[in-house]
Amino acid sequence: MTVIVSSIGISATNALNGYLNVGDVVSVTVAMDEATIVTGSPTITLDIGGTTKLATYASGSTTTSLVFTYTIEAGLTDADGISVPANAISLNSGTLKDAAGNDATLTHDGVAANSSFKVDTTAPTVNVTLSDTALKAGETALVTFTFSEEPTGFVIGDIAIDGDNGAISSLSGSGLVYTATYTPKVDITDATNVISVTDQSYTDAAGNAGAGGTSNNFEIDTNVPNAPTVNSVALTNDATPTLTGTAEVGSTVTLYAGGSSIGTAVATDGSWSITSSSLSDNDYAITATATDDAGNVSDLSTSFNMTVDTTAPTVNVTLSDTALKAGETALVTFTFSEEPTGFVIGDIAIDGDNGAISSLSGSGLVYTATYTPKVDITDATNVISVTDQSYTDAAGNAGAGGTSANFAIDTNVPNVSSVAITSALGAANGYLNVGDVVSVTVAMDEA
Repeated sequence: MTVIVSSIGISATNALNGYLNVGDVVSVTVAMDEATIVTGSPTITLDIGGTTKLATYASGSTTTSLVFTYTIEAGLTDADGISVPANAISLNSGTLKDAAGNDATLTHDGVAANSSFKVDTTAPTVNVTLSDTALKAGETALVTFTFSEEPTGFVIGDIAIDGDNGAISSLSGSGLVYTATYTPKVDITDATNVISVTDQSYTDAAGNAGAGGTSNNFEIDTNVPNAPTVNSVALTNDATPTLTGTAEVGSTVTLYAGGSSIGTAVATDGSWSITSSSLSDNDYAITATATDDAGNVSDLSTSFNMTVDTTAPTVNVTLSDTALKAGETALVTFTFSEEPTGFVIGDIAIDGDNGAISSLSGSGLVYTATYTPKVDITDATNVISVTDQSYTDAAGNAGAGGTSANFAIDTNVPNVSSVAITSALGAANGYLNVGDVVSVTVAMDEA
């Protein structure tokens, strides 16, 4: 009888997680039903992911177990596992015989794909991306590592950065995607930065050493500009005042009134000027910040108080006496809505033909003067006024005029025009005696 194939089995050295990669050796053991003598170099065909490879006879002559071996080459992939087709043994100019010299019958069944011997000879790769490629003070970037295959042995030490510029932390993930946090150091300005995974620092499930990967370039600017300066303005009568100051060259200054932005400007040469948006009359805390090209925002500038006053001051004029007669004067009181600046006696308008103003004095909101009517004046219509725009308030707003209520003057003293004895009761023969009444009439020049 001739010797026949009983069974075929596959084994391998260095299989890792069910995978073989370059250099691993596949052994195919052909069990014969009796001892078989082998000459030459018979082969057996392997199907590795659709690619035909030959395992060459290695050992077992004169026994019932003939071993064929194949060393995995680069470029092979088999996600299902190595299989052996039916009738895959080839003599390749050799022989397989029993002890009597009978040729072996080489027909046999195929061996199905064995998932314990999958093949992966492709090095895994990694793509590195950042959530932010222009980092400023206080910001971090989420770094994402996307692998072509699930990595083994990927640890934070496999990530390469410039340690002078920042730090990597909080590595986590599973499957194909891992993330970490990149935190730039303070006071760094560097336009050229990358984050890399070191070449061959990790493997895939088959043990293939992974290729390195490097992110695109990213920029760091964590140099926060100094707070700008603002030239103090304590009081203004301009609803859109212009304020000035200094700041980092090229930074954008934002001006605030009471915490609300009222304008921006670029400090092109280290100085800036901003005409504010319209402000209502009020007191405002004025501050500013400077923002550099990277978006870093400075601390607030030193605050100062600015009062906006665009309202013209007013004055109320009153007299202590509104019916002046001979020998009398009136105290004139000027009551202002705001303390006046530049209010002088020449700002008081009167009819100079009827009287005179004198002795102006006062402070704060109240001033007084004395009005003295001239003699021999009779005039029922008189006023005292403050000339419009003759004074200002502290903010420089020109003051509105003011006029007193009407007052009357009568300083004409009555005179005796004549005196006459006009009658006598009881006169007899031109004579009067005891008990007679004499009438004397005095004529005045006015009632």
